[in-house]
Amino acid sequence: MPGIPPAPPGRLRTAPPVRADDGPGGAPGPAEASPSRPEASSAPRPDLWLALYFPHLCLDLIHQAGEAVADPLVIIQEKGRQQWVHAANRRARQRGICPLMPLAAALPLCRELITLPRHLSAEQQALDALAGWGLQFTDHVHQPPGEPLILLEIGRSLRLFGGVEALRGRVLEALGPLGFQVRAGIAPCPSASRLLAQWAPGTTVTDGDALLRLLREAPLETLEDDPKRQERLRGLGLRTLGDLLRLPREGLARRLGPELLRELDRLCGRVPDPLPRFNPPARFEHTRHLPFEVDRHAQLLLALESLLWMLAGWLRGRGLGVSRLRVALHHHRRVSTPLRVGLLSPSRDAEHLLEVCREVLERTVLEATVTALTVSAQDLSPLAHHQGQTLFTTGSEQRADLQQLLERLRARLGEDAVKGLACVADHRPERAWCFMKMGIGEGDPGSQVRPSTGVRPVWLLDPPMASPCPVTPVETDERIESGWWDDGDVRRDYVRASTPAGQGLWLYRDLRNPDGGWYLQGLFG
Repeated sequence: MPGIPPAPPGRLRTAPPVRADDGPGGAPGPAEASPSRPEASSAPRPDLWLALYFPHLCLDLIHQAGEAVADPLVIIQEKGRQQWVHAANRRARQRGICPLMPLAAALPLCRELITLPRHLSAEQQALDALAGWGLQFTDHVHQPPGEPLILLEIGRSLRLFGGVEALRGRVLEALGPLGFQVRAGIAPCPSASRLLAQWAPGTTVTDGDALLRLLREAPLETLEDDPKRQERLRGLGLRTLGDLLRLPREGLARRLGPELLRELDRLCGRVPDPLPRFNPPARFEHTRHLPFEVDRHAQLLLALESLLWMLAGWLRGRGLGVSRLRVALHHHRRVSTPLRVGLLSPSRDAEHLLEVCREVLERTVLEATVTALTVSAQDLSPLAHHQGQTLFTTGSEQRADLQQLLERLRARLGEDAVKGLACVADHRPERAWCFMKMGIGEGDPGSQVRPSTGVRPVWLLDPPMASPCPVTPVETDERIESGWWDDGDVRRDYVRASTPAGQGLWLYRDLRNPDGGWYLQGLFG
């Protein structure tokens, strides 16, 4: 909200926004955090709202698209027949260009000024995705239409996350990889949390009386008001909300209407302020429009990264994992390029999803420049919450590491290049196995084959090698007579033996051969 004076120093617990610079021309800063202080002895009231305000949403979307624009840049919006500056990055502001300035007045200040139109649909889609992302922290999320803001009711989530400050820190930490500049405020009612996020970002107030004392210091510009009413209030000599709250309610309603009183009552928490819950879509499909045409894989990965972190939060809020992703690269006047990303088991690890997507993308030849990309999640299934790291690495964690390695190999080399082994219901060793695609579960028929009763080596020779009779004592292992129906008739007596050096051998005598020759078919490790 432009034009709102900052909060008075020394009275509020404030913290900087997630990123220090308010435009894509600067580097990201640390996640927003407030100084540590002990929790109050009395639990906060059940209703507690966290407001997340995104003051530079349109510029953040350009930054997420992989474009760290170093030149002066403005986002323009048409009002009537005139074009106005809606937002300006840091380089443009250094030239004296600011929001609400006519474009005709901005162009003489900077000849190399880059102008991009504002895309309201893209901003709203990003806000909807953020609202769905917020469901991992609470089941009550509200996104006011047309405002760069989401509201989260966190009162019922405090015990789960360890208190107000711990929850606030978790939210802002999770927001960091998304690439948005955010200002946060916490208050017992949604209207007050919104005001704090815009006027005094980083402030946390859990008590109604403390909130009222703080609101009295806020300037009148913090009210969601029309310009005419603001002029009338200033004409009465009012400058802060405290000046307004001291006026008689009857006279205030008679002069300025009852809606102002209702707004003040909602702001102070005197009356309920029910907000509808955000209704998330049944499936995740998000499109990121790129401000400039992109022809490099590195730029596409930057745009893809924020979408995957958004997807991870969306999945976590529903207790789901994804087994298959579809990434579509859109071109100008050409058919989209589809990228299919498959996993061996469901996952919602954003970093792992990004690594697998990186392998697929890097072996994709870009036939044309990319103007947008779409990520859609397919094959969703429930996924249990991971309770944290333990002191020692467990077997399941080791299997997960191996599985992630196999997924990256499949993404880099192709799904047909990495295969597993499956058992086949056949007694003949050379026919008792086959290749299979990775990812087949317990329902695969090969996993139901009963193992052989004998001890068999994994290392088999193909074809078996004629061998002299073993000189060490021989242990009879098993006899196989099979295959007469498929022209693969075998009759063999298998034995285990060892060389003088201790190498384990698996040999058989061919009973169909009158001479009864020995053949080496396998080696034991």
